[in-house]
Amino acid sequence: MYKDCYWLRVFVAPSGQWAGQVYKGDEIICGIAGCTSQREVEDTAYEQFPDLEEIVLGSVPKEAG
Repeated sequence: MYKDCYWLRVFVAPSGQWAGQVYKGDEIICGIAGCTSQREVEDTAYEQFPDLEEIVLGSVPKEAG
């Protein structure tokens, strides 16, 4: 999707909590879970990956559902 950049996919997990996955290109390199808002997911991701290039809102990933 995004060749060699870091990007974040934000979604609501089956638990009802906000979560996210940080990717580099097509590979998941970090997961974020247990957040109370989309903003909390984004802030957590930016703390570790300040050079995130894109935030994508998505559905529950196939492996989680």
